[in-house]
Amino acid sequence: MPMSSKTKGIITYILITFIMAWILWEMPLRLGLSIIGPLFQYIALPGAFSPAVAAFVVRKWVTREGFADAGLKPNLSRGWRYYLVAWLLPLFVSAIIIGLVVALGIDRPDFSLQRAVEVLSPGMIIPDFPSFFGLLYQ
Repeated sequence: MPMSSKTKGIITYILITFIMAWILWEMPLRLGLSIIGPLFQYIALPGAFSPAVAAFVVRKWVTREGFADAGLKPNLSRGWRYYLVAWLLPLFVSAIIIGLVVALGIDRPDFSLQRAVEVLSPGMIIPDFPSFFGLLYQ
């Protein structure tokens, strides 16, 4: 019994996604790179895009569905509220988290990202933000 186009698409999607991600994540480990090192992260980063690559390959060449009905075109006339929420909700949630961290005395926000840079690249110093951003965390 021949395999349907849908079944072929699902199997191909899963294979491309897992193989691509696992190769890109395993390769730096086999080379002895540290997981917290920036080089590991640069090599492994494309693995995070493997589902998108697999979806493109499957729709274009395996199932030949194309992209007209993929829902990729924004529909602002009907669902503008959802787009507005999608843009503003992360900002609102981030502000709440930063406010709680400061209010509870857990830590001070580091808008300069200097602490993150120190963890990834010890000894590297990045320039300060303009003085406007200094007002945010004084």
